[in-house]
Amino acid sequence: MATQTYTITTLLEKLSSPDKDFRYMAANDLINELQKESLQLDDETEKKVVSGVLKALDDKNGEVQNLAVKCLGPLIRRARDPSAETIVDKLCLNTMTCDKDHVQLRDISSMALKTVFQELPNTNQILVGNLAKRVTGKLHPFISKENVPEVSIHLEILEIIGMLLQKHGNHLTSHHAGLMDAFFPLLKNARPAVRKRAITALSNLVNVCPEELFDTLIKRVLGELTHSANMADAKTVVQFLEGISRAAGRQFGKHLNQFIGYVLELVKKDDDELRENVFHTLETFLQKCHTDVTPYVPQIVEVSLQYLSYDPNYSYEGSDETDDALEEDDEGQFSDDEDISWKVRRGAVKCLEAVVTTRREWILDSLRRISPALISRFNDREDTVRVDVVTAFLSLLQQTDHTLGDLRRKSDFVDQHDPRAGVAEALKEQLPALIQALKRLLVNKSIKSRQASLQLLGRLVQVLPGSLNDHFAVLVPGIEFCLTDKTSVSNIKLDALYFVQNTIATHPAELFARQAGPLIKVLMRCVADNFYKVIAESLRAVEQLVAILRPVDRPALLDISPFVPELYPGVLTRFRDPALDQEIKEQAVSCMGQLFFSLGDHLRDELKQCLPVFVDRLKNEPTRLSTMKALVKVTSSPLRNDVSPVLADLLTLSTGFLRKNLRNLRLATLELIGALSRDYGQGIGAPVMSNIIKELPALIQESDLTIAQVSLQAYGNGFFFGSGHDALFQDGTKRLYVDIFSL
Repeated sequence: MATQTYTITTLLEKLSSPDKDFRYMAANDLINELQKESLQLDDETEKKVVSGVLKALDDKNGEVQNLAVKCLGPLIRRARDPSAETIVDKLCLNTMTCDKDHVQLRDISSMALKTVFQELPNTNQILVGNLAKRVTGKLHPFISKENVPEVSIHLEILEIIGMLLQKHGNHLTSHHAGLMDAFFPLLKNARPAVRKRAITALSNLVNVCPEELFDTLIKRVLGELTHSANMADAKTVVQFLEGISRAAGRQFGKHLNQFIGYVLELVKKDDDELRENVFHTLETFLQKCHTDVTPYVPQIVEVSLQYLSYDPNYSYEGSDETDDALEEDDEGQFSDDEDISWKVRRGAVKCLEAVVTTRREWILDSLRRISPALISRFNDREDTVRVDVVTAFLSLLQQTDHTLGDLRRKSDFVDQHDPRAGVAEALKEQLPALIQALKRLLVNKSIKSRQASLQLLGRLVQVLPGSLNDHFAVLVPGIEFCLTDKTSVSNIKLDALYFVQNTIATHPAELFARQAGPLIKVLMRCVADNFYKVIAESLRAVEQLVAILRPVDRPALLDISPFVPELYPGVLTRFRDPALDQEIKEQAVSCMGQLFFSLGDHLRDELKQCLPVFVDRLKNEPTRLSTMKALVKVTSSPLRNDVSPVLADLLTLSTGFLRKNLRNLRLATLELIGALSRDYGQGIGAPVMSNIIKELPALIQESDLTIAQVSLQAYGNGFFFGSGHDALFQDGTKRLYVDIFSL
């Protein structure tokens, strides 16, 4: 403890040094010391630390001041009650100072006061309550503007008390009524910033105040504000209703019927800012007052649909056929700094999205009414609104997926007259218009619009498998554009690749046979990309595509031989490069395995070049499992790939892998041994076969019957196809009988 005291004392001395660098380093080191759990301070040292840190708040160097604020966090967590009270008293005094020479001290003290209450330990609720009451008591008189000479001080005080109510309002019960009386008049303040902070503080207050006080506040709002003809008062009421419904939705719900008509009527006012606020408030009602707002949802939907296309300064006539509207907007030809109608449209979109996400039981109505309206606004000239519209439709898809999932799980019990039964059909009806709208967005200049469209398409094929059977060809040019355009960032390319992968997994192979050329070309360009994730995902997509285009269990859908010269070199470049990222190496190995599995008859000579690389990857632990799985594919192909040049190496390595603890590796290894024993049983040397037979009995255990089964299959392949090793198998069979009969 003496050493700690000496260290702290030394740092406090340096904190008063004339050299700013010394003070900076001392403050930084003091933070580290205060954060140590082993630190113990006596009363005297603690007082010195408090005094030194508070003095550093008035340092001439801004960086030292910021570090002093950071010191208060760990300091307040270990400070005794008298020291904690000293800290908040000093900070309150500094925050309320009107001296023009101490403006910086006032600002930094306000920040420090917030830091103190954010860092107070929850374990000492008595101290937290006392400090919260202490600060509230000191700042309460300054809530009124008349008692504060400067607006900046007033705003800081309002923000601090609002923060106290949010974090520690339950400790301020005795102040609730007084604070409400002090804040309410500020709702009519001339300054929007003051009104906003008053709304925030009251919203935090209603979350902790008694119900009687809440009812009193509602009556005051109804009596004093809703009858005012002042537009500023109307905006304040709407913002206030949004705040309190967000903070205390359950309590406010029973009063909703007194305000909903008033709020809906305000939409008719010729003020776009007010309309925006109205839609934000309606959105909050839908999210927080679920039951009480139900009777008014049809009216909310109606007004939202009305203003979804509200754009008085621009005509969209003919924009369905061309992309001129979107392109001109991107070039800024229609931009108007004073035009905020886009905020109204965005508010309407958010409101409709809230209806969709909170009313799953109305999903069929949403698909029939809201869905067409959203699709029609995919051509909005504002990129922000456009993205929000696509996002809202994505939410509609997610709710549709939940509903379809419920129907699938309860298919045996769902009444045919259940309104949800037509959900899939209702979505399919929207597909032609949806695809045409997305087709235009995929080639739009806006990166955000393209990305949102790709995410929507990716979700669509998951929710409704097979939905693009008649539309995929229309989207291919857009996918090519997203993957090859110079402005496309990695995230867009990844979303495009995910969409291609999901579409391959959920659609028939015939769909891709017709688009094989463009798809292979663009995917191989992505294989040559610079970003590791794009390379890995494009290799995965190539693997999926090759698997469905050239199946080995049924006739091929097309002659794939013209594409082999394009596929193999690109994959080979990634396959042979040992310096690539781990994910790329694993995916390149897997993709190469699929190429030989599906196209081995076109790659006989190439396989001989790649086999040593497979062996090398097998020796490397990070790529061992993926390589083993790829080799299982290569050897199990009906195309009879010849791996005899590396047969001895493969079996020798595989025998050692049987002793590894990784279960997936052992399973893949046994499958490979079984395939090699089946195809090359006579060519396997006696020493190698002997080692394999010795390892197999240990794998036949009741604790893992899957591995036991695969082990017996591998042994059986060696027994039946490994002629010339009869003596080895006779001894091995005797040992296996013991293990088999013990199962």
